[in-house]
Amino acid sequence: MEALAIAIIVVVVLVIIYLIVQNVKKNDEIEKLTQTEERLREENSNLTKQAKELHDKVSMLEYQTYQLRAQSHTLKNLAQNVQDSISHLYRRSSDITDIMSILSFKTANS
Repeated sequence: MEALAIAIIVVVVLVIIYLIVQNVKKNDEIEKLTQTEERLREENSNLTKQAKELHDKVSMLEYQTYQLRAQSHTLKNLAQNVQDSISHLYRRSSDITDIMSILSFKTANS
C-alpha cells in the first residue's frame, strides 16, 4: 500500500512538474509575442512617421511645381508684353520717320 501511495505521489509530482514546465514555456511564448508586438508597434510608428514625411515632401514638390508653372506663365506674359511694346515702338518710330520724310520733302521743295 505504501508503494502505491508513493507511486501516486510521484505521478502527481511529475504531473505538477510537467504542468509547471508547460506554464513556463507558455509564459516564454507570451513574452516573445509581447516583445514582437512592441517591436511591430514601434515599426508601425516609424513607418507612419516616414509616410507623413513623404506626404509632406510630395506636397512641397507639388507646391514648387505650381510655383514654377506660375513663374513660367508670368515670364511668358512679361516676354509677350516686352515684345508688344517693342513692336509698338517700332510702328511709332516708323510713323515718325514717315512724318520726318514728309517734312523734309516739304522743306526741301519750299
